[in-house]
Amino acid sequence: MNTTKMTQKKSNYLLWIGSLLCVLIAVFISLQQYSFNDVSKGIAGNRINNYLIFKHSFGHLIHGNNLYILDLSKHLDLYKYAPFFAMCMAPFYAIENDEIGICLWNFLNIFVFFISVYQQSSLNQKQKIGFLLMTLPEVLISMQYFQSNVLIAGLCLLAIESAFNQKTFKGPLWIGLSTAIKLFGGIFFLLFFFIKGNSNKLKFFLYALVIGLIILLSPALITGIDGLVFQYKEWLKLLASDQNASSGFSIVGILDHWFNLQPNKNLVTLLGVILLMPLLFNKNKDDVFLYGFSGLMLLWMIIFNHKSESPTMILAASGFGLVYLALRKSFKEGGNKALNLISIIALIGFIGFILFSSDLLSFLVKNHYQDFCLTKTMFYAIVFLIGWIWLIGYKQKKEA
Repeated sequence: MNTTKMTQKKSNYLLWIGSLLCVLIAVFISLQQYSFNDVSKGIAGNRINNYLIFKHSFGHLIHGNNLYILDLSKHLDLYKYAPFFAMCMAPFYAIENDEIGICLWNFLNIFVFFISVYQQSSLNQKQKIGFLLMTLPEVLISMQYFQSNVLIAGLCLLAIESAFNQKTFKGPLWIGLSTAIKLFGGIFFLLFFFIKGNSNKLKFFLYALVIGLIILLSPALITGIDGLVFQYKEWLKLLASDQNASSGFSIVGILDHWFNLQPNKNLVTLLGVILLMPLLFNKNKDDVFLYGFSGLMLLWMIIFNHKSESPTMILAASGFGLVYLALRKSFKEGGNKALNLISIIALIGFIGFILFSSDLLSFLVKNHYQDFCLTKTMFYAIVFLIGWIWLIGYKQKKEA
């Protein structure tokens, strides 16, 4: 009983200390970036551009404006997300003071991420802290850009925990919300294959269907059906044109920039999905396999996504963390073969995270910044390959 109380007490300490740190980090990062605004340059000197894109998307939605055209009076880039996400930005649109708004936005991102790690029931306290420290550099980078990637990573981790505990409603909810922000989050619907029992699988499917319809249609409460159809048509046009605009820090980017090859981006993405498919037929889907497979899905969201950029790397960093923890646990249960993989991935992890996880080092290679970022992508691709090879031959340890 005393041991249980001590464990719970330590858990409570982690929750309160972590929550306080989330507040401090969010406020510090947000106000620091805001202080760099160059008023003399007008909107071009604004360091909170991504936040303004998100915030004003709700204004465009309620006024019936096209969400997917450039509004240079408000921000410098295009809004590229679902109408549902624009609707969810209503509270931030209502906050006139941007200094308060950016602090709350970054706090939402980092707090959801922290809670998603804190709630991982198959990780002990040391593993949770280690995971948080491992991903912290990428968290800070994404927050400096006021991106939504930390929030997406948190939602994906919550979906993993829901699958682990066979929560047939919460899983589709977290996955649906992440997909409404970044379409690649839809890959996590593959967690369906980790739900046990036909009745639970049916519940998962039905909840996913209902939640998907709500996310798809609920903005019509603001726009009307015709207005919503218009927004979706414009979104599809943007996505089609945007696909040809860049190759990102992805496998496509590596092939393009380093080898002067321009493969079909859809085929590359499809190849990534095909690589994941054989793993779903493995009958040894225990918690170790779940973490490893989920890590590969997070890595997939970056290395097979032609729109990947530096602030999105928190997704890959989280994927690396899950693959590493899964391998570590497998080693403890399985023996020397896993030890060799652990050693390799630990070495790659050390090099990757020490040398390539912070944009602060980019000044050292300012004339080769794209090569710098693509090297980090290559690191994550190697992690994906190691994890995939391991999971292909994964066998659950039998109880004695």
